[in-house]
Formats: sequence, structure tokens, C-alpha cells
Amino acid sequence: MIVDLPHDIDELIMQMLSKDPSQRPADGSILLKRLESIRGKLVRKHNLTDTAFRGPTRKSENSGGTRRSEDAPVTDNPPPPSGLPTYIRATVLFIGLLICLGGIIYAFVKPRQTAEELFAKAEPLMNSNDPAQWDKAWKDYLEPLTLRYPDNAHKGEIDQFRQMMEDAAMQHRLLGRNRNGAKLSEAQRFYNLGANKLQSGDTDGARKTWKSLAQSFADVPSERRWVLLAQRALAESEPGIPDQDRFNAAKEALVAARAHRTAGRRDQAELIWHGLEELYANDPAAKALLETIQKDRLQKDE
Repeated sequence: MIVDLPHDIDELIMQMLSKDPSQRPADGSILLKRLESIRGKLVRKHNLTDTAFRGPTRKSENSGGTRRSEDAPVTDNPPPPSGLPTYIRATVLFIGLLICLGGIIYAFVKPRQTAEELFAKAEPLMNSNDPAQWDKAWKDYLEPLTLRYPDNAHKGEIDQFRQMMEDAAMQHRLLGRNRNGAKLSEAQRFYNLGANKLQSGDTDGARKTWKSLAQSFADVPSERRWVLLAQRALAESEPGIPDQDRFNAAKEALVAARAHRTAGRRDQAELIWHGLEELYANDPAAKALLETIQKDRLQKDE
């Protein structure tokens, strides 16, 4: 502790010198706010004016332009006493300046967090059920991570998380619109129908719906927005190379179901089979998957 130094300044210096980075001010802007807060506190505590920290000033002339005589009576109210010796005020200002400069320098030279450190801080927030925590994970950690380290090892996980956030936001908008009783236009309803088909794996059905929408409502001004969106969706969903990995997760679920069946937990296996059948019932591309479920179900417990 520094003798004769105000406690707040002494505490701030100790924080600046702390070995634990979390105890030190995060950046120069926070440090400046702390210093401004301390200055205001000292002003209120000692009933000072700002001039007490800037030093006294003297006027050589009065308002009328006539030099005031040294023997002339003083009619103005005298300034309030400073309350602090001059050397302490000078010390406070000097140390404050050093701390400010140190904070600015530290903000530029402090070690940058690695991709692994950023992802480790984001992961607990990503696993939360609170969308507000998802936003914090993205803004505070994942977005800086992707900007600084575009080829990081967690790129796939981050992309999936970002897609989950977008899906949740879309669902929130749709549910909110339904709760508010807003009526969908016909073109909007068919556009959403196409989007639902695409998400369920029926790309051909989605494209047929959007194509019919664009053709039918092209000359209806009030539906122009949804026509343009349908046309854009058609352009972005052009048939390409089939996604051979699309059913990997479902295949892993089948492996888990077989393990339950082998261990005599057929009720657990049946839950998985029934769930997969419900999810892929209207997906033409899932025909082989559904046939595999039927074969697994007919096998006896091992």
C-alpha cells in the first residue's frame, strides 16, 4: 500500500499489478472509467471543484478590463479550500496518468486468446437451454474466433451451432406470428410449405412448390416479395451431388437401437425405431433406412 495515497487509487494500482489477468482492468476504456469515477468521488468527498485538480488560475484583468489593485477589496466569493495538499493532488494526477498509459499499452500488448481458449469459454454457453446464452457465446467468443482463426479445428461445430441459432430464431418468429394471430398470405403459406419440405429432405417437393408459387403469383403485386424469395430458393436448391452422409446420424441411432436389443432392452430399441419412423415417414430418400428398421425389428433378441 502506498502511504498518503487515496484508498481507491491504491486499490486500482494493486489491481493493475495483479498476477491474475481476470483481476486487472480488461482494457483502457474500463480503466479510464474507473479513474473518472475515482476523481468524482474525491471531488464529492472533499467538496472540491474541478479546479482543485487542474490547479489555480489567476486573472490579470477584471471584467471591465481594468487591472485590479493588490490593495483593492475582494468582492468575489473566495474559492473553496482544496482540502488536499498540493503535493497529494499532483501525486494523484501523475499516478493516474501512469495507470492510464499502462492500461492503453496493456490493451495492445496483452496476449491474444487462442482458438482453443475462446471455444472453451463458449462451450458451456453453447450447451445452455437459454437463447440469451447462445447469443453471448456467439458475440463474445465464437464470432471473434471465426474472424481471427477462420481455419480453426472447431469450424464444423461452430457452423452447426450457428445454424441451430438461425433455426431457433426462425421458429421463434413463426410461433410469435401465430400467437399474434397474424394472417399469412397465400404465397407466404406456400413458401413456408416449400421450406418445410426442404427441411424434411424432400428437395424435389420443395422445388415443385416454389416453382408453382412463382408462376402463379408472378403478376400479383402484393405477393411480389414471396415470389422473389421462391425464385431465389429455386436458384439455391439446384440439384447437385447427393449427400451420402445425410443419414449418418440416423445410422448411428440404429446402432444404438441394436445394442439395446442385444442387451435385452427391446423397449428402448423400440423407442428409437418408432421415433425414426415418425421423422422419416414422408421422406422419399429415407426408403432404405425405413426398410432397415423393419428388418432390425423382426430380428429376435440375441
